[in-house]
Amino acid sequence: MRTRPHESWERDTGARPPKQGRPPVPAATPDAVSLLALQRTAGNAAVARILDQERHAHGPGCGHATTESAAPPVQRAPTFTRTGAPAESDRDAALRMLDRVARTAERVILAGNPKARNKFTPHLAVNLLPDGSLGISGNTGKRVVTEQQRQTIEQEIRGFADGSAPRAGHNAWGSSADQRQRERQDRSKLRALDAGSYAEHHPESPELADIYEALHKPIRWFSIGTPVKKGVPAQHGEMTLLGEQVAAWKRAPRDPDDPKTVHMGGVKLACVACQWAFDAVNETIGRDLGYRVVAAGAHGQFFPNWLMPQWMRGEQAVVDVIRSRAAAIDAELTNDWVVNGELATGDFVHDPPDSGSEYESD
Repeated sequence: MRTRPHESWERDTGARPPKQGRPPVPAATPDAVSLLALQRTAGNAAVARILDQERHAHGPGCGHATTESAAPPVQRAPTFTRTGAPAESDRDAALRMLDRVARTAERVILAGNPKARNKFTPHLAVNLLPDGSLGISGNTGKRVVTEQQRQTIEQEIRGFADGSAPRAGHNAWGSSADQRQRERQDRSKLRALDAGSYAEHHPESPELADIYEALHKPIRWFSIGTPVKKGVPAQHGEMTLLGEQVAAWKRAPRDPDDPKTVHMGGVKLACVACQWAFDAVNETIGRDLGYRVVAAGAHGQFFPNWLMPQWMRGEQAVVDVIRSRAAAIDAELTNDWVVNGELATGDFVHDPPDSGSEYESD
C-alpha cells in the first residue's frame, strides 16, 4: 500500500504536518502600463511622486497621520431633557441651584449619621464668593462641620463637576417619598447644570454660568471644627459668608442705582435673627455701596443663642437694627453679642419650596 506523504510525518512526529499557507499577496502597486499612460499625460514629475509615495514608510516625525498617533475619541457629554414644567417661583434659578448644593452636602452628613435626621438638621449655607469660588459654611457650636465631613462632601460635589456623580443618592427606601423625590430632582439638575442643559432653559439667570465655573474650582470652606457641648452660642453659616461679601463690597463699591444681587443659598430658610441681619445689611451698608443680598426666604422662627459675628459688631447701624428687632419680641442682644430669648414654637416651614421640573439624560 502506498504511503501518503503526511502518514510518514504522523508516524515520526505524532502530529499532522502543518498546512501550507497561501503566499502573501503583495501590496498593490502601479503597473507599468498605468505608469506609462500617466507619464504621457502628466509627465515624469507626477510618476516620480507616486513612486516616492509607494516607497515611503510612515514613522514618527514624518508629518503624516498614523493609527498610533490618531487622537482618542472624545466622549460626548450627556444631554438632559426637561421632563416637567417648573413651578412658579420668585427665587432666581441660580439661588435655587445654590440651595441644591447645600442640600446635597447635608445629605452626605446625614448618610454618615442616620440618627442625626431625627435629632437635628445640620445647617449649611452656600454662596458664590466675590473671587468666583464657591463658599460653604456651617454653623459653629454643636452642629459644626467636621474635617472628615468636609472631605466627604467635597468628594460628592466634585462628582457633579467631573460627570461621575451617580443618579442615585443617599435617601434609601427607608426615607419618605418626598425626600427621595426632592433628592432625585436635586441630583438631576446638578448633573444637567454640568452638561449645560439646565442653563439653556434659564437664559434669564446668567449667574448659572458662574456657579458652573465655581464647581470646577477648589471650594472655600468656613467654620470647620469639632462639635462643642449643647448650649454654646452659635454663629450661623449665612452670617459667616455675609461677612466675606460685605468686605468685598467695601473694596469695590458700585452704582447704588444699579445694585448687584448676591444670592445666599442654604439648606433651610433663614431664621428670624439672620433675616434681621440681611435686612439691616441691605439697608445700612448695601444700599450705599450698590449691593443687596437675597436669601431663599425666612421661616419666621426665633432661635436663641444666636451669636453675632465679629465683623458685624463694628457696624453700629446694623447692631442697632438687630437690638431693636430683638426687643420687639422680648428678646435681647446681650453684652456678649448673643441674641437670647424664648424659642418660638408653632408650625414653621423651614424648607424652601419644591420645584416641579426634572431632567433625564439620554
